[in-house]
Amino acid sequence: MNSNNEPNIDQKIRLQLLVNPELNMSYCQKVVQKLNGMTYERKRDLLLKLQGGGNLFRQKVSSCDKDSQIRDSFCEMVQKHVEQWESLFGKVSLNDINKVQLATGLQLKNLSEAYVTPESLFLVGKEYVKGQDDMLRSIALQVYMHKMRIEHPDLKLPKTNILVYGPSGCGKTYAVQVMTRILDISVGRLNCAILTQEGIVGYNFNDVFTDLYIENERNLEKVANSIIVADEADKLFGPEYYNPRIRNEILPALDDDANIYFNSTKSNNSNYVHVSTRNISFILSGVFNEVVTAAHRRKIGFSMQERGNMSEKESNGVSVEDFRTCFNSPELSGRIGSYVAANELKVEDLSNILLFAEGSPLESFINFFRIHGRNLELTEEAATEIASHALVKGLGVRGMKSILNHIMQDEMQKAGSTDFSKSDLVINKEYVEYKMK
Repeated sequence: MNSNNEPNIDQKIRLQLLVNPELNMSYCQKVVQKLNGMTYERKRDLLLKLQGGGNLFRQKVSSCDKDSQIRDSFCEMVQKHVEQWESLFGKVSLNDINKVQLATGLQLKNLSEAYVTPESLFLVGKEYVKGQDDMLRSIALQVYMHKMRIEHPDLKLPKTNILVYGPSGCGKTYAVQVMTRILDISVGRLNCAILTQEGIVGYNFNDVFTDLYIENERNLEKVANSIIVADEADKLFGPEYYNPRIRNEILPALDDDANIYFNSTKSNNSNYVHVSTRNISFILSGVFNEVVTAAHRRKIGFSMQERGNMSEKESNGVSVEDFRTCFNSPELSGRIGSYVAANELKVEDLSNILLFAEGSPLESFINFFRIHGRNLELTEEAATEIASHALVKGLGVRGMKSILNHIMQDEMQKAGSTDFSKSDLVINKEYVEYKMK
């Protein structure tokens, strides 16, 4: 984000050229050829101009109905533009297609199909979530297999539910949302920390299907082909939270031959519909501190000889047996195909997320100042300082947004007033330290 990072602004300019199908390809070619000779200030001005043009195209898209012929013609324009781009600059990636979809507001499912592989999904996830390569590869494969099951229902491809464990705020749920968005797969979020037993007033397990049904405009097929992320799933196994009845409500849904009956509205009227779980995948997500602690104690208790007989995977992390012991439920263990660890984020990871990740918490603040005619820049040292504060406080990625809000608040409150400066706002390490005190 700082002025020393010129390759980053070059990439942003190329992206804006790619995502706007109203730009003439000869113009795109001239701009790319001239980039090396441009100053940073000229590049920044060009980027703002291109972003403005892209926003105008998106406004045209958003003003037409989803199922209109005009929208279809916009999709064709984008597809033709991408094909022309590839003929000049080489094949684009799935991540590029993802950015085109986000920038234009169009769902380009036919275009993206040719780019989807487990590896390309992993690379998309890596743009948004840093420091979690093993987790991202597992989730990418899960999402890809989910897509294959939907497209080839007669082949009876394997259905596997996975469990992702690790610290809060490291991108477990976000990674799923990023990868499924490009494939137009619906994602339901189930907060296991607030579940109540069926028949008791509160949020029940089946309510996640009601939410999905309503969000997808009562399209039952979307619900039937969805992925459910069960956040804070470790709460299901703490005796202070739930009795076995709630776990037993969830168990059948993890199979591929069950039917879920859910209320089609959020009212008290009992208007129930049902959906098959054949193509519904589950991703259980949680911290699972007790399991990790138990595994650590188990490893400490081994003698050096026993430790030498362990596999590398078992010696470096939690084993499947640790989870089975925690669950005390063979029925549940048999319904989870794999267990994936999320890493504890380091300062470097959080700093990279802030500076370089798609969907960075910094992006919304940059946009706020931009619409008020001011450029916001964050130095790498300042990003490191913010990341350090977030890590010390155990806030993760979510916490960096609140820290940014604290740092920017004084300048944001001046927006639109005579005190609001139009000069660049450069946030350096010293400014962060001053505001955090």
